[in-house]
Amino acid sequence: MNILCLIVNDEPLAIWFVSSYIQQVPGLEIVAACNSAIVAFTILREQRSFEIG
Repeated sequence: MNILCLIVNDEPLAIWFVSSYIQQVPGLEIVAACNSAIVAFTILREQRSFEIG
């Protein structure tokens, strides 16, 4: 079972670096990436694949 990841950062280059790293780590899976907490909250509400807790 993979750990699902949501990348949140306002710097596109940082998103790229984190995304590149996550793609190399077994057991991690990127579900989405965004540039603000508001968008991240919307993604978390709409995605049923995230487990918060």
